[in-house]
Amino acid sequence: EDTVNYNNASASVTINVYTCHTLTFGHTGQGTDPAADPVQSSGCPAEKYRSGETIQLIGATPDIGWHIANWTGTANDASTANTNSLTMPANDHNVSVNYVQDEYTLDVISDHGTVTQIPLQATYHYNDVVTLSLVVDPGWTFTGWTPSLTDNNVTITGNTTVTANFVPQTLTLTYTAGAHGSLTGDTPQTVNYGESGSAVTAVAD
Repeated sequence: EDTVNYNNASASVTINVYTCHTLTFGHTGQGTDPAADPVQSSGCPAEKYRSGETIQLIGATPDIGWHIANWTGTANDASTANTNSLTMPANDHNVSVNYVQDEYTLDVISDHGTVTQIPLQATYHYNDVVTLSLVVDPGWTFTGWTPSLTDNNVTITGNTTVTANFVPQTLTLTYTAGAHGSLTGDTPQTVNYGESGSAVTAVAD
């Protein structure tokens, strides 16, 4: 700000001449540019400011699945909040908010089968699609996923747990007596895989 004085015999006039600098906003990643409050310094056009002006930065909003990692050109570049501030320097200045993607985990629980994740990664991003391939253990029948899936595909929208559900296969157990004897007890018997049947006694003639 410069002050210019004009004096003549009848009057003295002081004129304040302001130097206004441009403040430019941007972002990296996916989200909105921040905005400034106020939108300009007094006596300056929109988005122009006098040096020394304190400017509040507002409105930085990440897209779904993204978050604020840091800022550039502010009073607190390490901030992860959606507001910040700066003191306008004596030159044009750039401010940026930097967004990075959220990282989500996928946990698949399968007690009686081997599951393959395609792609297999330690973490995933929002809206990633993971296809599950299942090989069921002998003696068990797969009954579905919890939560239910379409075409064995998991769409990632946060930390996710998927459970494979199984029931044991039902088998028929039959005892047969050879020559010179008989059996007492139930035969045939219906038995779940991995379980024991009820007792049968062999009786010799």
